[in-house]
Amino acid sequence: MVSRIKKLLENLQLSPSAFADSIGVQRSSLSHILSERNKPSLDFILKVLQQYPEVDLYWLITGTNDSRISQPKAEYSTPPPGKEKYSRQPEAEDIERIVVLKTNGTFQVYNKS
Repeated sequence: MVSRIKKLLENLQLSPSAFADSIGVQRSSLSHILSERNKPSLDFILKVLQQYPEVDLYWLITGTNDSRISQPKAEYSTPPPGKEKYSRQPEAEDIERIVVLKTNGTFQVYNKS
């Protein structure tokens, strides 16, 4: 994953310090990740995706779906190879509640009525 983070920095033309500032993590945290002292946390990955939604989650984590930054976001909606058989659209009676997570950290719950 470190090599993909470095590739992302290169594609965005950002220094590690500027990248850390842009996603809201300490510069030392990114330095430890890039030196492979620490592994990226889920929080780190989510911050990257929140700040740079054009980055493909599967590419960042696994290295597959090498679309990176240049492809339109619509192409990221396809599941990774081999995962198609697990997805299905829920029927209306299957839905018990919907939780909407907002970027400001709040959420809204809609219950079935």
